Order: sequence, then structure tokens, then C-alpha cells
Amino acid sequence: MQQASELWDDPCYAIGVAAEMVSLHPQTLRRYEEFGLVVPARRAGRRRYSPRDIERLQHISSLSNELGLNLAGVEVIIRLNTRVDEMQAELEELRTDRMRQEAQIAALQAELCRRDAPAHTHREHAGAPAPVTVSGAIETPTQ
Repeated sequence: MQQASELWDDPCYAIGVAAEMVSLHPQTLRRYEEFGLVVPARRAGRRRYSPRDIERLQHISSLSNELGLNLAGVEVIIRLNTRVDEMQAELEELRTDRMRQEAQIAALQAELCRRDAPAHTHREHAGAPAPVTVSGAIETPTQ
């Protein structure tokens, strides 16, 4: 059974079908390909468009027709959108890494506290003043 992401990228539509789905002429799709805005897969030398390609064609058509952008403008917008998506994915990775590191720090701090507990108990029983914790640093009071 195919995953949803595999279906999303499955190049299954011929150029005529893809053009009809986005209400464009097949020659327009060829022009978009020449300009590098969409790169359909090839099967037996024929263009095949995936659902992802169809969505991209709709986006290109919208930018061109509704906003009046020429293909160079569309290319800039798409490139910027791609970069934003990449940066958002990078940011999410960094957030995940930070959360993992914070969890490791918390685990290490808990381990230090666990290991330090017998030392504190020993000092308290020996009559030494107990250390005072100030903003994460341990200070021993002087007499």
C-alpha cells in the first residue's frame, strides 16, 4: 500500500489531463517547464504530472493570472516560498534539537543532585554549614 506522500509525488497525469485540471492549454504547461517553474517526470518520453505538480501549476497560474505577474516574477515568488519553507523546516529541527538538549541538561542536573545528596547529608551531620544555592551556583557560607 502506498503512503500518502508517495501518492502526492506519483507522476500519473498526462499533459492533456494536467492542463485540463488547471484550466490551461498544454502549451502553457510546456512553457512553464521551459522556464523551469515545473519539472514533470517522464515516462516513455512523455510528461507525467503528479498531484504535487498540479498544485504547483495552480499556484503558478494564480500568481500569473490573478496577480498579473510575468513568469520571471512567478519564479522569484516560488523561489522565495521554497526558501521560506526550507528555513521553517530548519527552525523546526533546531527547536527539536534544543528541546532534546534541554531534556539532557535536566537529566544531568537531576543526576548531579542525586549524586550530591549523600555529600550534603554527610556535611550536615558533621556540623559544617550547608551550602546555599544562588541562581544555579553553589556557595558555601563563611563563618
